[in-house]
Amino acid sequence: MTGISVGVHKEHHKETRCFVIEKQGETTEISYIKAIGGFVQTKQQEAEQQVFKNQYLVADKLIEILASVLESNPVMLGYCKQQIQENFPHWRLDLHTHKFFLRNMFSLAKSVKSLQEFLVSLAIEKLIEIESEGLVEKLDSLLAEFFEYINSEMNDQLFQSILHLFKKLVLPTHETHYIQQVMVSICISQKEEYKELFLSSLLKQVFSDKHVEISTAYIVSYLAQHPGPLLASAKYLVYYCLRRIKQKSTQHLALQVLKYLLFLMASKPELTKDQKLMQKLNKLLDHPIKPLSYIALHQKLNYRNVLKEENKKAGSETSTFHSTAT
Repeated sequence: MTGISVGVHKEHHKETRCFVIEKQGETTEISYIKAIGGFVQTKQQEAEQQVFKNQYLVADKLIEILASVLESNPVMLGYCKQQIQENFPHWRLDLHTHKFFLRNMFSLAKSVKSLQEFLVSLAIEKLIEIESEGLVEKLDSLLAEFFEYINSEMNDQLFQSILHLFKKLVLPTHETHYIQQVMVSICISQKEEYKELFLSSLLKQVFSDKHVEISTAYIVSYLAQHPGPLLASAKYLVYYCLRRIKQKSTQHLALQVLKYLLFLMASKPELTKDQKLMQKLNKLLDHPIKPLSYIALHQKLNYRNVLKEENKKAGSETSTFHSTAT
């Protein structure tokens, strides 16, 4: 049984009034000041929650009106985009301001589909900026908002937009880690058709010589962990290496891809059973520049079935590669 009474707290020859709480034979003293402070804090929290609730109600009404205006006056879309971009909160502002703005952006995107790609693109740009400033806690909360919106609205059109933005904004940005992982998760957590599109899109990036190393890393990471066109992808990669290693100006690209290709084949030893693939790989490794002398093999993987005996020694002695393209 719990009881509350008024008592006196004694400390250093001073006496102050306090509340005495008795529970199961134990007593706890709480000063008037702390009790009143706690009450005031609770009231402040309740008031803040009510303010937030009112803000959301007003924002929802304004978004409804804005969506109606844009639907009847599409010429205003450009002006709307400009205003949203110019008024996006600075990364230094508090979390609530960012969450409120992001929430309203996504709410507008749901109502005005023609703004969806622009608003998602703007969100990704700002999230990259926040990550680059090292604001991990803020980023974590905002990524949750972003992920929730994408998953709730995902369709073929939005996926194509996400794929386009991944290649345009995320792949070229080496400073990001969390956003890359979230974007990859979005691409591979949907239906099988989307996973195949994601993989083929990365292969196209490699063959167009754009962001070759990071694209190959994603391809190999995906194939090492998920079912997919494993053999076909490995053949594409070895074919790319054979073509690029012919020219001195593109040999560095071949080496970037070869490093991940060998990792994939060591991770998936069933690939070594394909004779044509192994023939092309050996042809690549026998190139006069001795590709393995420039590649550090992963120490925790067994390359026994991937490399010929004469290549194993070269793989353990790496050197720095220079090309005319660097």
